[in-house]
Amino acid sequence: MELIQIKISLKNTNTMVKIKTSKPEVLWNAKCILGEGTLWVKEHKSIYFTDIKKKNPYIKYKK
Repeated sequence: MELIQIKISLKNTNTMVKIKTSKPEVLWNAKCILGEGTLWVKEHKSIYFTDIKKKNPYIKYKK
């Protein structure tokens, strides 16, 4: 996993904040139009979200 740094400027200040995060990668090509309402349920090891344009729920199980 490659780490990238992001610099953001806070509104009306001269403060810069550095954030270390991993580079985004596609883990699941769900082919949805507009996914929203993402929910991780630890007990199920699952990610839930809804494609609000297609009105379809999606569930991804972590093996």
